[in-house]
Amino acid sequence: MSKEETILGQKVLDKVREVLKRYENYGKYLRFPYEWGERAFRGWLVYEVFHGVLRWPIKYIVFGELFDVLFVDEYIRPKIYLETKRPGRGLAELDEFKARVRFYGTLRYAIITDGFTWSRFEVLGEKLGAQETVSIDKVDSILVGKFFAPLHAKNFLHEVFER
Repeated sequence: MSKEETILGQKVLDKVREVLKRYENYGKYLRFPYEWGERAFRGWLVYEVFHGVLRWPIKYIVFGELFDVLFVDEYIRPKIYLETKRPGRGLAELDEFKARVRFYGTLRYAIITDGFTWSRFEVLGEKLGAQETVSIDKVDSILVGKFFAPLHAKNFLHEVFER
């Protein structure tokens, strides 16, 4: 584990906890059915964690319906698929999530999260390979860094360089 990954892990951990706290606070006031919850949470995670910390430029982030979020390379080939669930809901519809990876042969990782629990799968062609899971309330920056380091934009985009 490098010092760089540990620092990355702490940044991700801090941001995810901040987003979860915001979700909880906003939820006290915004409770309109089908309007509040998962979509706001997803937007905050993508912008603050994937864009802000993992350095994915906005132009390579695609929001959808069946695929919540796809992170694509310069050739618009999906590399990461992120599926979000409302915090506290758990990793529901896991079988549907797993079945979707076969639609994009260029995917390298598929992630499903409710913010508290994160599962990352390596994608091997049309199948899921190794699974790694972390629980944000039970881990430290070292484990979080190890989990998120492969998802950093520098692993997929030539234009993203470490400063």
